[in-house]
Amino acid sequence: MKKSNGNKILVVVVLLAVVAAGAVLAMNKGLFSADSANAADKAVLEGNVQTITSELTDNGYPDLVVQEGVPVRWNLHAAAGTINSCNNALVIPAYGVEVELQEGDNIIEFTPDKTGTIPYSCWMGMINADVLVVDDLSSADTKALAARSETGDSNGTAGIPSCCGVQN
Repeated sequence: MKKSNGNKILVVVVLLAVVAAGAVLAMNKGLFSADSANAADKAVLEGNVQTITSELTDNGYPDLVVQEGVPVRWNLHAAAGTINSCNNALVIPAYGVEVELQEGDNIIEFTPDKTGTIPYSCWMGMINADVLVVDDLSSADTKALAARSETGDSNGTAGIPSCCGVQN
């Protein structure tokens, strides 16, 4: 009987190794990463405020492009089933934003006060994205932020697997 338990343990260990190896291969191929080939979500100026509407995914947050000095009103929509224990709270430390996401529309407001790249993440800091703050939205290249995120130039975490099974 002890030999049988030993065999069961060996089978479990082998299965876990196979699953882990598959996950690593999938992450290296980008199967768990946010689709950074798409353009970042770009704000639209509406009077004295800029608005953005984005969709939450279960494995990442969108990159954003906003204009310096203009208040941002960001609607991060969470469809049913997209909120999980990893992405359920969003933090933008530079702007003092901490939001617990709910299904439906989540309105996030802040005012970018200087140009540059502002990182934001989940509550554990494992799922990352960026807010690119520019001087002029009309000349902003939304593909540039996506390319920076893909190469790891945004905040130095691209390609690093997180505890949530998401490749940043």
